[in-house]
Amino acid sequence: MKPKIGVILRSDENSTGKNVQIIYQNIYKTIIEYGANPVGIINDNSSLDLINYCDGFILQGGDNVTEFDYNIVRKCYELDIPLFGICLGMQTMGEVFGGILHQTNINDHYSNNNLKLHDITIYKNTKLFDIIKEYNINVNTRHKYELKAINLTVSARSNDGVIEAIEDGQKKFFVGVQWHPEDMVDYDSNSKKLFQYFIEQSKKKS
Repeated sequence: MKPKIGVILRSDENSTGKNVQIIYQNIYKTIIEYGANPVGIINDNSSLDLINYCDGFILQGGDNVTEFDYNIVRKCYELDIPLFGICLGMQTMGEVFGGILHQTNINDHYSNNNLKLHDITIYKNTKLFDIIKEYNINVNTRHKYELKAINLTVSARSNDGVIEAIEDGQKKFFVGVQWHPEDMVDYDSNSKKLFQYFIEQSKKKS
């Protein structure tokens, strides 16, 4: 049976000005490509009842955090359900564990294109290193804030010291990355490794 990956939807506005909740196309395409079924989870605390319906969860990037986002992080951690945080999703995971957000240098860390933009260093003895098996990789970037003072393992930083990945290595998959691997899977092997490993860990619950 294919694992069900719950993707926490983000609020947006469509072309006619109506409020909608969305999943980014590259995320659901990648979930399907790697053998799982995406499930859009309405961003509301009433959706917490679905925590045991899904085999893993993705916290997408975006601009605004809700109380439901924080609650999903707490529940996934408590129940050891695989959780993959992307950009804002990583920052949300960090905030739950004592992290504080600071504005970062936008010139170095924000770009709207999906090309690889800067180098990061991955630390040995982390789950991220076990997955990617490289110390230095190139990633894209489009974030305006960075995490400080976090009570999770920092598994990667950029050359200017910005936290680029966090984790709890004792969990099946509790990993957040500051970049957008969903936009790189067509040409980047490291992004493929991340999604493959996340889906594999999610299969263990299904």
